[in-house]
Amino acid sequence: MAQRVKDRAAENGDILAQHNLAMMYTEGRGVPEDDAEAARWLRRAADGGDSVSQIALALHYNVGLGVPQDPVQAYFWLGVAAKAVPPQGPEQERVTFLRRTVARQMSPKQISEAENRARAWKPTGVAE
Repeated sequence: MAQRVKDRAAENGDILAQHNLAMMYTEGRGVPEDDAEAARWLRRAADGGDSVSQIALALHYNVGLGVPQDPVQAYFWLGVAAKAVPPQGPEQERVTFLRRTVARQMSPKQISEAENRARAWKPTGVAE
């Protein structure tokens, strides 16, 4: 019963439910472990503006967990998250560290492309 409620909330756009469902699929809690399904739900929550999901999705892209390995996508999502977390403090430090780590796998052109996309990004459902 609780699982169906969570599924329904996630399907209806509840970002916290989407993130929690992603974690359930990542860990196999109450559902079969499924990295692709976890990444799908992380993407929905990330698209909605959840910085925790943006960071988690970036990590999935960095190592190819449930999605094709893609450092440009990883760097993009970390750039989006960098705009969402407080400018000072441990979350920003973590994002900065992760961005530096991912950037080592990228060309300057790829970094520029990902940064431009991150600057232009808007959460789903937000009008310009």
